[in-house]
Amino acid sequence: MTVVIPHLSEAVIRSWATEETLRHGYQHYRRGAVLAPVLRGNLLTADIEDAQYYPYHVNIFFDDKGINQTSCTCSQSGESWCKHRVALAFFCLEKAEAIEVRPTLPALLNMLSCEQLQRLVLRLAEDNNGLVDLIEEQVALMD
Repeated sequence: MTVVIPHLSEAVIRSWATEETLRHGYQHYRRGAVLAPVLRGNLLTADIEDAQYYPYHVNIFFDDKGINQTSCTCSQSGESWCKHRVALAFFCLEKAEAIEVRPTLPALLNMLSCEQLQRLVLRLAEDNNGLVDLIEEQVALMD
């Protein structure tokens, strides 16, 4: 059995969700609503299909002690998890071998030469006007 998130168990999932949310999240998982789960270092992400036109995006951050932060693009707020987070956690618990493992961003960038990295940033900036402003802000902070 592949372990993705240390110390993840049904009990841990139950501790973060209400009974109703737990039931709905497990139903989402069982009906195949978890799309393209990806593990990059200590971040597990996936899109979760729901009744909406577009899926919700879930992030689960963890370390060697277990889960330390989660987020979802749905509107549910508060301390307890939404059904989308529950669905991804159950997927991780029961189908960990189906999670695609990809390199972290630092690992990806380390594979590039300086010239390749410059070309990449220029190409991305062509498609995103705000990226130039973000880069300018970050460069100013480096001084």
